Amino acid sequence: MKKLFYLLIAVAFLACTNDEDNNNNQETTAPVITLVGENPQIIIKNQSYVELGATAIDNVDGDISNTIQISSSVNTITTHFLQSKDD
Repeated sequence: MKKLFYLLIAVAFLACTNDEDNNNNQETTAPVITLVGENPQIIIKNQSYVELGATAIDNVDGDISNTIQISSSVNTITTHFLQSKDD
């Protein structure tokens, strides 16, 4: 799950670059990324995992959720306990 979270952050941050801006003003604030679904998310061992997606809101470009690309796989055969805490 951590890999997926970091991937989402990287993709959303890259998506906030405005290619049409020719005056070299670059955004410095990363978009706010919100994972969709329950917290904590419970994934049952040996069951199929369905990606619930995420939303991304940028302070300049607005809703950029349609630019998020998720490419990850979740191994539900082995047992893991991952915990992430937002401070």
